[in-house]
Amino acid sequence: ASLLNIDSITGDVTLKSSANYEAKNSYSFNVIASDGTLTDLKAITVNVSNVNETPTITSIATGSVAENAVNTTVIYKVSATDADANTTLKYSLSGTDASLLNINSTTGDVTLKTSANYEAKNSYSFNVIASDGSLTATKAITINVKDVLNEVFNLYGTDENDTLTSNIID
Repeated sequence: ASLLNIDSITGDVTLKSSANYEAKNSYSFNVIASDGTLTDLKAITVNVSNVNETPTITSIATGSVAENAVNTTVIYKVSATDADANTTLKYSLSGTDASLLNINSTTGDVTLKTSANYEAKNSYSFNVIASDGSLTATKAITINVKDVLNEVFNLYGTDENDTLTSNIID
């Protein structure tokens, strides 16, 4: 009864908050009707129907990867939940740079198809999609590429305790 309201005039019974099958799949209560002299009691059970809820992507919307990281490096991991019990989510990609990426449809791990090159592309924009088979959730993601010094320096000296100095000029 603490979860319900009843209108004493019409007899309408309403829930105090929305029904959620995963939390409570039925409500049982007694309704008592009285005319002031006689009363009658009726036990009532209301069953809640389960509906398919949309998945929710819980992972953050940004990330980064170091330039020249190997293409097997996970640059983003999709995390998602679904309120429906025993639901297996599948992951996919869409958007501007989706063709440059791979995603493991089971784990949500996103990798680059080729190693990142900051000088050619300093970020990747794409959408991650979580699906429960009928409903989907989508989230826009940006992965920034961290610039790495690509210069190789050969320094030569003697076998003595030389002091070497250098200047990098941009």
